[in-house]
Amino acid sequence: MSLNTGRKKALKIVLDGHNLVLLGAAGTGKSHLVRVIKEHCEKKHKRCAITATTGIACSVYPPDFCAMTIHRWSGIGDGRYSPKEISNIIHNNVKYVEVLDRIKNTDVLVVEECSLTSLRLMECLHEVCCLKDPSLYFGVI
Repeated sequence: MSLNTGRKKALKIVLDGHNLVLLGAAGTGKSHLVRVIKEHCEKKHKRCAITATTGIACSVYPPDFCAMTIHRWSGIGDGRYSPKEISNIIHNNVKYVEVLDRIKNTDVLVVEECSLTSLRLMECLHEVCCLKDPSLYFGVI
């Protein structure tokens, strides 16, 4: 499947380092575009993490994509901690070294089915993504 004009524009937005929310009905090529984004990132030596709000949504990607839930990727887990608490835990707890490494080494973060996320989850994601570079805008001020 080739990319239409809209998908090409979306790909350029992502590759230029901007945030993008991609919406569309089932079967419109969103997952295909995510695959293309991942391939282009790899060609440009950018690390692209594929995540989703559910394990079922992760399962549409091949195993070599290492797709995982956003809760696992970010270390947020079951969401029991506030945004500031989870940021401090990830930054200071040796049990979260792998999580911190994922965060710091991810250049492009894809969150499938982000419409299923709550404001609290987005606030937590903002805090943990700021561990990479606090000057970068993620989505919540």
